Amino acid sequence: MSNYSEQTRVDIARAEYENYSIDDAANHKAFTYGQQNVKLGNLEKVVDDKETGLKMYLVKTDEHHYTVLYRGSEAPMKDGSKADWVNNDIPMGTYILTRTKSQTPQLKQAADVSNAFEQLRDTVNAGIEKAMETDASLANDVQNFVESYDEMKYKQSVAKTAVEVGTSMLNPSNPLSPFKPF
Repeated sequence: MSNYSEQTRVDIARAEYENYSIDDAANHKAFTYGQQNVKLGNLEKVVDDKETGLKMYLVKTDEHHYTVLYRGSEAPMKDGSKADWVNNDIPMGTYILTRTKSQTPQLKQAADVSNAFEQLRDTVNAGIEKAMETDASLANDVQNFVESYDEMKYKQSVAKTAVEVGTSMLNPSNPLSPFKPF
């Protein structure tokens, strides 16, 4: 999101608080932001874990790009705020103040989901590379076939011409034929 203005970033962050559902992702609902409802892309996946408080969206922005958006903490006393504040924000603040290296359940799950997205991306990219290799191999096979076919057709043409010439030479009525009628 490096090409967006600060206002656009704020608008996208506000849009992260829309209550998109797993069904919205299954239907590839448009993820829009701002007063003009600018389309960022289509929802591909929604993670909404009530236990850890993780809410994240995978948005397909174009044919080859995705954006992962993480929803921030709910305001205190709102639905889901306990998981955010008690299970994640307060412990994280404690870890920071005490310089303890640890992670909250929400951060661990976010990392796990992000890693799964990366593994999926790598698998898809490997599949694309394999398909390209296969396509290159197939193109080479087709080229070899075409060359062999063209060579075979040429040889058939030469052989047909030779047969026609040979048949013509065997015909006694041909003045060039060594065979003369009796």
